[in-house]
Amino acid sequence: MAAFIDTCLVGLIIGALAIAIGYLRARLGADPVGGGDAGLGIVFSVVLVYVAYYVYFEMTSRGQSPGKRASGLRVISVDGSAITLDQSAVRNIVRVVDTLPPFSIAGVIAIFCTRRMQRLGDLVTDLYLAEGKAR
Repeated sequence: MAAFIDTCLVGLIIGALAIAIGYLRARLGADPVGGGDAGLGIVFSVVLVYVAYYVYFEMTSRGQSPGKRASGLRVISVDGSAITLDQSAVRNIVRVVDTLPPFSIAGVIAIFCTRRMQRLGDLVTDLYLAEGKAR
């Protein structure tokens, strides 16, 4: 349920930004849809909004995005403390890969096969932290 709510909200944000950018481009006399390189810019912008949405809420709302809050969930560190900016950034960058069709299956398997029900982004974050502490 949390993922559904958050995905809908991210979609609304991206839709509003797309309409605003199209409107501004049209007002400036440019093609509102864009051309050649616009696709790459659009993909980059969507990924940026997607990652920034989760990082923002995890940092400002005690580890809860709106969807997590509605579902009674919270992101915390393995030791039970509040999530850090580094942890949030890593887990949400990996979230982009986590949601791609071939990898989403691995993510679901990871959730069901890990004791803490962690998805791939959480596991990568744990590895990242372990590597940082080893240095």
